[in-house]
Amino acid sequence: MTTFQGIPAEAFSFYAELEDNNNREWWLEHKDSYNALVRDPFLALLDELEPRFGPGRSSVPTGTSGSRRTNPPTRRRKGHLRLPRKVSATTSR
Repeated sequence: MTTFQGIPAEAFSFYAELEDNNNREWWLEHKDSYNALVRDPFLALLDELEPRFGPGRSSVPTGTSGSRRTNPPTRRRKGHLRLPRKVSATTSR
């Protein structure tokens, strides 16, 4: 993980585009953007805060065992996907 450099402004544009393109095809085409603009910076922030606040638990899908998956679920009514529209975290302190 890298040192936290802030959340890129492009992350907010990504979420605006996601609102307009709430479909699996768009998500799969832009998953790398999500990882670079949202997931990686947010996880870097948690890593940086860990010495002071303890280990964090994030809502950010990382694709690793025991965490939320990065691919959106498809078991929803037609045209409705639960794509990650926000990130959050808690710490042990």
